[in-house]
Amino acid sequence: MTRPPSRQFAAAALAGLLLALAAAPVAAQDTAQDAPPAATDAAAERGARLYLTGEGLRATIAGGAALPSAMAACVRCHRPSGYGGGESDARAPAIAAPVLFAPLTPRRALLLRDLYQERYGPLAKMAARTPRSRPAYAGARDLARALRDGVDPAGAALAATMPRYAIADADAAALTAYLRRLGATPDPGHDARSWTFATVITPDAPEAQVAASLAVIDAYVTRRNGEIARELGRPGFSPGYKGEYADARRLWRVAIWRLSGPPEGWAAQLAARYEADPPFALLGGVAPRDWAVVGAFCDAVVLPCIFPQTDWPEPAAGGMTLHLSGGLEEEAALMAAALRAMGARRVAMVAGAGADARLLARRFALANPDFARVAAPEDADAAALFLSAAEAEAFVAQGGLRAAQGRAVAAGGLLADARGGLAPSLACALHVAWRFAPPDATAPQRRRLRGWLRSRGVADPAEERAQLETWLALEAADHAIVRLVDRPSRALFVETIEHMAEAGLDPGVYPRFSLGPGQRVAARGAAMLRPDAACAAQADAASAAVGRVRSQ
Repeated sequence: MTRPPSRQFAAAALAGLLLALAAAPVAAQDTAQDAPPAATDAAAERGARLYLTGEGLRATIAGGAALPSAMAACVRCHRPSGYGGGESDARAPAIAAPVLFAPLTPRRALLLRDLYQERYGPLAKMAARTPRSRPAYAGARDLARALRDGVDPAGAALAATMPRYAIADADAAALTAYLRRLGATPDPGHDARSWTFATVITPDAPEAQVAASLAVIDAYVTRRNGEIARELGRPGFSPGYKGEYADARRLWRVAIWRLSGPPEGWAAQLAARYEADPPFALLGGVAPRDWAVVGAFCDAVVLPCIFPQTDWPEPAAGGMTLHLSGGLEEEAALMAAALRAMGARRVAMVAGAGADARLLARRFALANPDFARVAAPEDADAAALFLSAAEAEAFVAQGGLRAAQGRAVAAGGLLADARGGLAPSLACALHVAWRFAPPDATAPQRRRLRGWLRSRGVADPAEERAQLETWLALEAADHAIVRLVDRPSRALFVETIEHMAEAGLDPGVYPRFSLGPGQRVAARGAAMLRPDAACAAQADAASAAVGRVRSQ
């Protein structure tokens, strides 16, 4: 197995394909006094730079402190979608085209979300209980007044947290041109009755893992669609709060995108499938080693990819893929830090027969040139192990641990079983870089999900982690899609998952689960598992006995 192409290669491979997928620019919606289309396009490009980077903006906050241009960018608070967001008592309103250039009136569905579904502070909750209305922003003049003076078209004061901008008329017009396009056209992947999703399976995916994951998708979608179909079959029926979210509560359809051949050909396959039937997002999927091409494609067509199963995530800051963890390379970085803390200088890097093990060992050596690499553990003062569980057992049984002076660190992702567990004999002997929940921890949510899987006849204990991670991707999408209400924006979909990731979605696979704006790796709390003293003494005695037998 060769390492998948880099993101740069993947982007280059997509360049010739995306011309056919590029959407035509949205027609300008300004009044008759606005510039002709060509000039409007140029203005919108300038407005995009103002919105996304703050290029050339000058602004102050309450108290008169000046903001750096990058911090004054609209995207900092109003987000890439333009639909705003916030934390605690800081709340940025929506300024996407369907909201800004239309009269603002209170809506029950949005108020319900802000009051009961979001984690805001008391001041934000109080503001949500006293909703405001205003006329539509008519154009650049209204927007300039809001930016400079902090008042809306009705003359009402904007929040004190809104910066005040010294913005030129031309820049206000450019920003208006951009905002008229932001969210003006709904993203593809849905119709009046359904949402379309897809999941990607790469050729290197183990068939048992694929089958277990697809069984969860089928069970989840069948259960969900049955519930939605009952609601849609009773027009006018409002099952509690669900009636407020009727626009978002649609049937699901999940297409299976199985890729074939080497990674160099995947971009064309993805583009063909996307052009034929574009999904709203990719959910889950199994791509153990080769995510780079898929991730680059998702970034290029602005397609959310939610929690694929991969050990080589290569997360891109602000990209469209949300990853479960930092993968094997996160563990390798933790191993290097542990070796330095031990004072190791001469390190035996022991790689097993697996392709992932050999690749991780090579990358570890390249990333840590300060370690003097030696061939045999007996010539080293520590060992870095890139081994499967069986290979690590053999290493310990054959006296490798004692040869390395009892200091051996290992990549937990290579040792873990399919349920996310670690053999007790290895836990006794090795320092293990571990990105999952502690091996002896069982979260209540995990126990409930085991019951859910059994009740639907799809439980596969040998592939439990794959099934739980698939459920996590589906559940995150389900929660987020409802909160869109009637705003089918892919960017807002991603932002909603960022905001709610820590709200109990993780079924206990990872120690801590959280995302923030622009963050693309959800798992937190990777740690070095250290054997306790009694356990380590037993392992050391066993290794010493092997050494005595060999010396005889």
